[in-house]
Amino acid sequence: MCEPQLVNKYQALTQRETILESSLHHNMLEHLNSEIALRTITSVQAAKVWIRGSFLYQRLQRNPDHYAIKQEAGKGWKDKLDEIILQNISQLESSNLVRRNVIGSEDTLETTEFGDIMSKVFGHKSNKHKIQLIHR
Repeated sequence: MCEPQLVNKYQALTQRETILESSLHHNMLEHLNSEIALRTITSVQAAKVWIRGSFLYQRLQRNPDHYAIKQEAGKGWKDKLDEIILQNISQLESSNLVRRNVIGSEDTLETTEFGDIMSKVFGHKSNKHKIQLIHR
């Protein structure tokens, strides 16, 4: 059961008349922080594997133009997505939400106490703004 005004929307989805797109790219920073806090992501490489298992990655393969990932000469959207992951990790690190430890060839990620707290309340739309304010 659903609200009457949503019936047509859900029918279109079940009949494949509507194409779903990912919204992960709108709040990837918060998701990365939460996955690091949960220890689902423990390294930069694990973050790249995680994004490749996402719905965003699946949709990028079929509709890259929708996500406006600007490709540079010699780089495809997969390389650009890796860069975005690294940029987000760097932003989390500079905001003191994540610690990145590079020892030899090992590149590990771990949450800070503050990052753990933020991961528990990331569902609030204003948190990205809060993360940016913390960085200042």
